[in-house]
Parts: sequence; C-alpha cells; structure tokens
Amino acid sequence: MIVWFSRILYATAEIIDAFVLLSDKFNNSLSYRRQWRLYLRRPPASETLWIHGASAGELEDLAAFFSNENNLKAIGFSHKQLILTSSSVSADSKLKLWGNKFNLCYAGPIPPESRSNCAEFFKRLKPKLLILSHSDVWPTLFSEAARTKKLKALWLPAKNKDLGYVRKSLLKKILLHIGLRNKSDSFDFRVEQSFIGNPRIDRVLERIKIETTSTQHVLDFDQCQPKLGFINIIIGSAWREDAQFLSKAIQRLKPETIEKLNIVLIPHDPQNSHEVALIKNQLSFAQISLTEGILLEAYKGFSLAFVGGGFRTGLHSILEPALWGLPVLCGPKLEKQPEAKTLGESRQLFSYSNPQDLALFLENFSSDQNFQKEILEGCKVSRDKLSSARGANIRLVETIKSLNLPG
Repeated sequence: MIVWFSRILYATAEIIDAFVLLSDKFNNSLSYRRQWRLYLRRPPASETLWIHGASAGELEDLAAFFSNENNLKAIGFSHKQLILTSSSVSADSKLKLWGNKFNLCYAGPIPPESRSNCAEFFKRLKPKLLILSHSDVWPTLFSEAARTKKLKALWLPAKNKDLGYVRKSLLKKILLHIGLRNKSDSFDFRVEQSFIGNPRIDRVLERIKIETTSTQHVLDFDQCQPKLGFINIIIGSAWREDAQFLSKAIQRLKPETIEKLNIVLIPHDPQNSHEVALIKNQLSFAQISLTEGILLEAYKGFSLAFVGGGFRTGLHSILEPALWGLPVLCGPKLEKQPEAKTLGESRQLFSYSNPQDLALFLENFSSDQNFQKEILEGCKVSRDKLSSARGANIRLVETIKSLNLPG
C-alpha cells in the first residue's frame, strides 16, 4: 500500500510539473532525478557498495569512511565498486567531485520513483550493501531492492529522535524488507546509532585538522572574515526569522558594544534571492556571504556562532561550530540536533526565545572577561566530550564485517 501510494504521488507530481510551474526547488529536484542515466560513468565489474544521503551534508557525514580506501578494502570493496547517490540537486557538485576524485562507477541522483527506473538502476549498478544515512526513504526504490533479495542495508539514524509516528512506520516497513535487524532479530530504531555513533564527528574533525593548517580563510572577501580586536560573530544557515530575532537583540545593545561586533551572515539558501533580500533588510549592518558549501570551514577564527533554523522547522547542524570550540547561540527548536543536550549541559550551547536574553549574553560576553573565560572553558569541556566520541568509521567497518555478506 505504501509503495503504491508513493508511486501515485510521485507520478502526480510529475504530471503537475509538466503543466504548472511550481517552485524552482521542486522542479529542479524532479528534473535532476530524470537525468540519472547521464551519471552512469561505467558498468561495474562486480557487485557494489551503495551509500545514499538525502543531501550533500548527509553524504559528507560518511565521507571520512568512504574516502579512505583502506576502510573499503576491509569490507571487500574498492572505490571502483562504490555508488554515491542523493535525492537532492544541492548535492550534485559534491557528487561530481567525489566521482572524479575516486573514479566511482556512479555518483549522482537516485532514479525517479517508478518501478521500471528503479529496476534498471539495480540491474545496471548491482548494489550488494546499502549504507543509508539518516532518514531519506523512497518506497519504490527500496521495495525494488527487496525484490532483488540480494541487497542488505545498514541504517545510520543520527537524527532518529525527531521522526514522527508515520515516518517511523514507513521506515520500519521498508527497511525490514531489505534485511535490517538487530541481534535479537527484531527491529530497533536505536540499535545502529547506539553502537556505531555519528560518523560526522570523524569527518568534521578531519576537515578541521586540514583547515587549521591553511593560511587562507575560506571566506575570500576581506569584509566577511574575522577581524582582530572585534567580537566576531558568524551566523550560519540563517533564515529570515533568525535575522529578525538577531536584529531585535542587537538593537538592545549599548552603542559601545555594537561597535565591538563584526557580524558575518551566511544564508541557509544563498540561491533564494527573495529570502536573501529579506535577510539583508533585517540585518543591514551585517556582511552577507553567498558562498555555498563552505559552512564548516567558515567558522574558523570567529568568536561566536549563531546557528539558524531554531525558529523554523528545527535547528541546523551545531556540530561544526562546537568542534571549532565556539560558543553556539540559537533559537528554541533543538529537537533535530542530538548533540544539543550535551552542549547545553557543558554551557557551550545557549538557546533563546527572547531577544532581550540574547542581548544580555552579548553584553556580558563583550564586556566581562571572567564571563567570557567561563564560557570558553565550558566550550573546551564540551568539545573534548564530542571528540571522544570519534571512531564511528572503525565501528562501521566492524559492523559491516559482522553482517557476513556472501562473497
């Protein structure tokens, strides 16, 4: 029933898209998946390892795992047997980069949600094992995987706490079809996360290590970089609600405090000109960077980070600024970030629903050295806790070995 409903829904979307101009994001996503055959680089000589993420960020979570040839060799694969897919056109540049760098047999979109396309995908690419990051689930694609009776799946639900009942039910039915079971042979949404952990910690620490050796800041424009003698605040993945809230808080600051601030803002969707215009209108005194795909590296050298999304559907990733050692400020909707509790307990994360409270924090951080020292000490404790959770890639390799996949 779920699979048929998915096919009907997707087919309806295709029909509507053919006659009605909907949002660019919606149209681009459908068009991207229709072009999947163009991304076939070469037919694989043997069965393949398939890694799928909804977006570039979810694939980036696993990059420390699949970019290391030794990890793949340990589980019986090579880069020539690796498939990388996403359902989002925003991941396209990353997929092309990895596809060329590692000479992958396929790096591109998943096919449209039709049985013929999905069957062709499996016939051509021969996936044997799927590593599914987070919760991007496409019923027809995965039901067709079940029909092959060859594919096993390992699910890494790093954000399972925010899943509602309907999505859990959908995931459970689909993933059970392709062999995801725990040791007691029953389905458990938490089991893989509990002993594998979050591969993103490994990846972020790896990239931070590389970035700290670089003398050039990823934000090329001088006005968008941290400046000596200022309290440098970077606002990452910002929506108009975040800009509006920050504007109200900053208006409450003393003039001498405002003079100390250097504010750089990176919109969540730099290509959305309407959203960017609204953000600029709210925070006209901030420097706006429209560069995409550089958020982790952009935090380098800043004093504070404000992470967006906490006033909309949910907070965006706080792991990057946290592992840089920055105090993290945000709105009240924390449920999408499993690290929020740890950061809050260590006094690295501060969520606000009242702009006056945020203004008080900024005043104290700017003028009280003891307060600033206390906050930065808490950040170090929190960063050490997160860093101690590295090793997910090793656990992932061991878990795959334990599957005893037939050779």
